[in-house]
Amino acid sequence: MSSPAYGTFFMRAGIDKERFPFGVEKIYEEIARFATGDISEQEFATAQGNIAGRMQIGLETCNDVSDFLGMQYLMYGEISSVEEKLEKYKAVTLDAVKNVAKKLSADNLYMYHIE
Repeated sequence: MSSPAYGTFFMRAGIDKERFPFGVEKIYEEIARFATGDISEQEFATAQGNIAGRMQIGLETCNDVSDFLGMQYLMYGEISSVEEKLEKYKAVTLDAVKNVAKKLSADNLYMYHIE
């Protein structure tokens, strides 16, 4: 269930096998930077646009839409429209993200990769 005390933070990176250790090092550097609150308005705007775009593109088929609606009902007992979800994402402020980012540390992160 969703709660103000919990959330998900994720990063993706396409890294070839030879540069994997370098990529992991850079990812942890970025996480450490975020944890200090060093997140620019441009990075924030890009992330919000990415989230909105991925959500809209992810609802192209009937199956995608039914998954979107069904998951909401199962997880939250209610269904919001795409527009309502997007409004909630747009309402998130950079200050709120910086506040949550302070909780990031290598001690509470889990990483996986696919070879």
